[in-house]
Amino acid sequence: MKEFNLVLAGVGGQGVLLAAEILGTAAVKEGLNVRVGEIHGMAQRGGATVSTVRIGEKVFSPFVLNGQANFILGFEPLETLRNIKYASEKTLVIMGDEKIPPPELTLKNMDYPQMKEILKKIKRFSKNITLVETYGRRENPPAGAHSEKHGLPANERNLEKDKALFQKHYTC
Repeated sequence: MKEFNLVLAGVGGQGVLLAAEILGTAAVKEGLNVRVGEIHGMAQRGGATVSTVRIGEKVFSPFVLNGQANFILGFEPLETLRNIKYASEKTLVIMGDEKIPPPELTLKNMDYPQMKEILKKIKRFSKNITLVETYGRRENPPAGAHSEKHGLPANERNLEKDKALFQKHYTC
């Protein structure tokens, strides 16, 4: 593998940082060169959270350049849209449908945009979009259920082990 770039975007409390850490750890266990980065400013207040996972022999920085993401994993629709600059026509965008209105919308008494409008804007960058129903979901699939199918360089076994390790470590 030459280079693999993943951008994870959501809001504080959705597990973006934890997901990036789990993916990075799983890739390290596969013997891959990995860099993980994060931007989480006001995440504790429901603000934007972005993590990057870069894997490859010549990857020296966690930063993903615009248009260079292989995957964008969006935990929240508006945050996915805000980070669509990392996509190209080849990017697979996997987006959850759980809407968490940003404080700006609430303060200005504005409505959350319609999903069809968000999808229309995302499709300007990549038409390769999978919308995942997340709100009110009762069962979770295995952590790596779709990893190998979509070319994620970590296998299901390591993702499941790391998920269990992090759950044990981070739960009270």
